[in-house]
Amino acid sequence: MGAICSSPSKMSGDYQPSPHQTAQQTATNVTSPASAPGPALPLDSTGTDDGAMPASPAYTEPEPKVEDPQRVTQRSPDTRSKRMSIMRIGNRPGPGDVEAMEEQERRESAQKPVRAAAAGEEVSTSQSSALPRMTAAYMSRAGKEPGYGKTNQDTCFAHVTYGPADAQSVFGVFDGHGPQGHESSGEAKEALPRILLEELASQGTAEKALKATFPRVHTLTSDKVNCEFSGTTAVVVHVKGSALTCGWVGDSRAVVGREGPDGNTQCIALSADHKPDQSQELHRIQSNNGRVDRLVDQEGRQVGPYRVWLRYAWIPGLAMSRSLGDTLAHRVGVSCDPDISKHELTEKDRFLILASDGVWEFISNEEAVGMVSKASSPEEAAEQLVTAAHERWAAEEDGVVDDITVVVVNFNRSSSSVEAVAAVDAA
Repeated sequence: MGAICSSPSKMSGDYQPSPHQTAQQTATNVTSPASAPGPALPLDSTGTDDGAMPASPAYTEPEPKVEDPQRVTQRSPDTRSKRMSIMRIGNRPGPGDVEAMEEQERRESAQKPVRAAAAGEEVSTSQSSALPRMTAAYMSRAGKEPGYGKTNQDTCFAHVTYGPADAQSVFGVFDGHGPQGHESSGEAKEALPRILLEELASQGTAEKALKATFPRVHTLTSDKVNCEFSGTTAVVVHVKGSALTCGWVGDSRAVVGREGPDGNTQCIALSADHKPDQSQELHRIQSNNGRVDRLVDQEGRQVGPYRVWLRYAWIPGLAMSRSLGDTLAHRVGVSCDPDISKHELTEKDRFLILASDGVWEFISNEEAVGMVSKASSPEEAAEQLVTAAHERWAAEEDGVVDDITVVVVNFNRSSSSVEAVAAVDAA
């Protein structure tokens, strides 16, 4: 089934979950304990993180380099490959951390009232008369890097019933990066639904509430986590009746799949990646004494994406222009203010996808919509997207795989409103 995609229309510019309403993450290492950051490391083309390298004691301007130019030249200098778009940092588990992670996972599993063990198993159901019927499923799978342990820095939530009288829904995906990336994304995930509920009560509209919520979550996350070289993306979708509002920072995305003519499925993009070389983003960064540039390998060739740097130092090297956390990058123009888009749901709208860039690096919006449109359930769709993205990473990047997280929400406006959330176990 074909898919065509349209761009988001940007605008200028209540959380009361009971235990059975809170979508729990099921992939290994999502809430693993923090690993101590290692010493400052040179720039590296083979890591699996969007963030910045740890700071040295004094800010000096070393020559930018890539440790392994032979690996770099295997791909075009213009590649958008994740392997080229990040730098290795000291966030690998130390001795004993793996056992601690496994023990924490066991404790969390024991606390869950219901846990889906396979695709298609529902976690909870409840009645809600104000919303279209929704069935949501999510899956998060830790990436891998040969020779190193990998903590999953992605996380998500799926609150199909949310707020006073369960009359709203909210969904979110977070992609952490940096030494404390998993803590940054985890803190943002916990704080955002609560703060959004407060802002919805005071601001009156979802657009205003999201705009007020993101800076508060940024401040709270930065206060609780060492975010000098760590942070997270965020893409959040709020639904009330037929009104869908999306807010985002960074390069996690949301798209809607709509039934089109002749059996085609139309892809409606709700978000657009925040990249430092975009004119508006570049102007803001340069106005704040920041610098946007690409890495240069030992042969003088530019490699990887554009990054944010201090004017006279090759740090922090963030490959996005908006995020939560990343306090050093925020000093030179990186922003926590979200962009907002609005979408009016119709009976033609079939599903919503939110995902981290572990999906979008090798799967386009249109292809993702086409895959989900053929799936028999959101559980099957989430699992297929994660599996396809994982396989492409492994094939394209010599075994290096980014963390991958997907939330799929099915709409069925012709049925009575029944909420169901399912978690799909990562293999």
